[in-house]
Amino acid sequence: MYQEAKTIWAAIALFVLSTAVFAEKTDINEIRLAGPYSTTKPLMTDTLDNEGNRIDIDNVLMDAFVKKDIWKDKETKTEIVLPATAEPQLYMAGFTLQNTGFVKGKINVKCESKHKLFVDGNEQGGDVELVPGRHDISIKLLCKGDKPDTLRVSVESEQCFELNPEGKRYWTNADMMHGERISGVELSSSAKYARIRKSITYKGGETGSKNIFIELATGKEFSLDGFQYWLPEDDLYLRCYKETEGTWCYEKVDIKSGSRTPVGKYSGKGYAQLTRDLKKFLVTIDEKVPEEKNKDVHQILEPDDRQPGWRKRRNYSLYDIATGITTPITKGARNVYVTPNRDASRYLVSVYKDDLTERPFSFVDLLLLDAATGKVDTLVRHDGFIGSYRFSPDEKYIAMTGSPEALGGIGNTLPDSVIPSSYDYELFLIDLQTKERRCLTREFDPSVSSFQWSEQDGMIYALCENRDLESLYRINPKDGEAELLSLSEPFIYGSFSLAKEKPYLAYVGESKKEVGLEIHSGRNRIVRRIFEHLGYTVQKLDRVYYAGITKKNLKRGQWRFLTREEVERLKSGRYE
Repeated sequence: MYQEAKTIWAAIALFVLSTAVFAEKTDINEIRLAGPYSTTKPLMTDTLDNEGNRIDIDNVLMDAFVKKDIWKDKETKTEIVLPATAEPQLYMAGFTLQNTGFVKGKINVKCESKHKLFVDGNEQGGDVELVPGRHDISIKLLCKGDKPDTLRVSVESEQCFELNPEGKRYWTNADMMHGERISGVELSSSAKYARIRKSITYKGGETGSKNIFIELATGKEFSLDGFQYWLPEDDLYLRCYKETEGTWCYEKVDIKSGSRTPVGKYSGKGYAQLTRDLKKFLVTIDEKVPEEKNKDVHQILEPDDRQPGWRKRRNYSLYDIATGITTPITKGARNVYVTPNRDASRYLVSVYKDDLTERPFSFVDLLLLDAATGKVDTLVRHDGFIGSYRFSPDEKYIAMTGSPEALGGIGNTLPDSVIPSSYDYELFLIDLQTKERRCLTREFDPSVSSFQWSEQDGMIYALCENRDLESLYRINPKDGEAELLSLSEPFIYGSFSLAKEKPYLAYVGESKKEVGLEIHSGRNRIVRRIFEHLGYTVQKLDRVYYAGITKKNLKRGQWRFLTREEVERLKSGRYE
């Protein structure tokens, strides 16, 4: 199956930058100039502004709009001479600086004409602090008078940066901190199309996300309005849109023809989700538990009761599209979570309860509910160690993740005196007919993070924490035999998808890359936090340079004596 798989991956690439150490003062002799642009004095209805200050006509003229980067497509000049002019003229000059480290310096602008300095489009004074990256330095000039003017620019800094006259875009630390990266993928049933989810980190720390859709054969991108999810039918997806306030409409859409087939509407209370047969709505309602009658006293039932909305209780009902009849599924003061089968004839119902006297303090009963008869089978009772679960494609089994202590500890291989890790997840199987329980991964070391059950070959495909990696395994539900899939990307980045009608698998992966990072701190946790903030996992850290000392030409296990100069640098205390 995986040999035919379409692969989608996220990758990171870095280029080594050459730097030049400028002296205390360096003249900028490569500047681009755009202009002149004519500007005229406005009609003056008063000599004072709204705050009562005298209006400076030059400042008014300087405020005329000119694009900050309009100089970029102009030729580089070694000397900028601004001609004499009878009428006011605006110019925009600029150049690009590139720095690989943090730079503090001063940009000196000398000319007779009134001017303003901009760094990356933001006005500021001569003193600058530049984060690693490429920076556009723009100078807006207002020329008037009967004498030519000469523009001279210099930079003062003792730190490393370089003039970038070509304006080339290099990869820097800023590219790792900001931008788009693939975070998920979902194949259509036919494996002809895919939805790709991207996470976005903007400058300043704000985050966002977006979806793009591609045709896998051509790589062509397109948009799908109101997309909810791919349907089991070939080249169809479910679309949702708001008809009126509180009324949501659903329809099937054919990607090729664009034809739309109405499915149903819902305008009742709660959140409605279509069942997979598209005939009913599973409605979720969060009911608020009454507060204490005495408003001056708040009873804390448990530590988490301090959180807003913690006392709300979730219940479910079923809305039949054809008849308009709503049938309650659960009701009560305990929180529940319901997972329907394909036609909503059976439900897996999780009923939660907290018990602060027993580890792990939160427990669940997993029930199998027959919608027609109301019969309830208890599959799991009072278990605090189970995770996610789902029906098998033939709905004869339940596959479930959980810690080794789940289901009475059938996945535990440790002595009774040792408590297993609650973060080490196994994969379990429950036969719905016989209620037999098996741990498929009892002798399997990696921890199971997530899984999907293939409708093509009946195998379970699981994303597992394989030491420092996340890898994809194919697990046979009959005997628990696990096979590591030999994929082109060794690190699977948290997402994969199986096509329902074709033997294809898509995943988000990363190649094995080494990233060099220069920081003025020796703390490993800082490096880890930087990359974790970006959604990356640090596999291994290796310090290759410290206090001017490198491991160059030293093989693993070898050593050398430090030179006198190296010892003196260490003794100086300037390095951590």
